Amino acid sequence: MRVSTSIVVRFAHRLRADNQVSDYDSGLDAVETIITTVMGISQANLHIVLDRVQPPGIAPAGDYFLAELRFTAEHRLALQ
Repeated sequence: MRVSTSIVVRFAHRLRADNQVSDYDSGLDAVETIITTVMGISQANLHIVLDRVQPPGIAPAGDYFLAELRFTAEHRLALQ
């Protein structure tokens, strides 16, 4: 039997007022690190697929980089 589980990773990365461009780049690097880390999990018994990367945004106050990533984990269950 196959079971699918949705995984949503949301995070905020602080943007300093005096260095927003550099901090935004760091936020994008964090997105890449998360994808690499999650996709690096052993695929022996668990299959993870990157479904979607929501376009990053900035909080209304301009002080946080906001990101959302969606994955699907597919499990195979032995029921006998």
